[in-house]
Amino acid sequence: MPLTILAQYLAGEFQNSQQAITNPAWYVHLKLWHRPLPKQVFAPGIAFFCEQANVYKLEQAYRQRIVVIYEQNNQLWAQYYKFHQPDAWRRASQSRLSEITLQDVEILPTCLLPIEVETQSDQSLEFNARTDNLCYFTYGDATYHVKLGFTARKYQLLSYDQGIDTKTGQVIWGAILGPFEFTKVIDLSEEIKPA
Repeated sequence: MPLTILAQYLAGEFQNSQQAITNPAWYVHLKLWHRPLPKQVFAPGIAFFCEQANVYKLEQAYRQRIVVIYEQNNQLWAQYYKFHQPDAWRRASQSRLSEITLQDVEILPTCLLPIEVETQSDQSLEFNARTDNLCYFTYGDATYHVKLGFTARKYQLLSYDQGIDTKTGQVIWGAILGPFEFTKVIDLSEEIKPA
């Protein structure tokens, strides 16, 4: 049940409009997509194609990835995968997403987040995915370090993702002054395939 609810919370198109208007110096106005994959490739679990873009440069969407949420031994997890050719999947249509296979991606073993579930005062659930471990991956000849994290609520998604300088350990992009505060503007939960 919590896994299904989390999937419903994550499935959609999100924007951080209010945050970008209030504090434009620190928060770019972004669109974030979590689109359920149209067929079950990453069993067990529920998989999402994720990417984001500056609202003024939608054709330049970036950070294409797959996130699979699943339950194991009464613990929820979020596992991240990278595409071998992320640009090939930019702004992919639903029919194109149905073509994704395990050969198109690579699991990122260090990019695995435990997810804690909390019941709120209104009896809704809140999901918090955090780890102190750095996620790292290579792209081309470079290695990247990222600190991942999110909080999912019924109509809100907080992103704590930060890029970390591999030499200094300093945060160089992302949620520097606090999380990006996304509000769901389009619900895509009807596209979820069962785990």
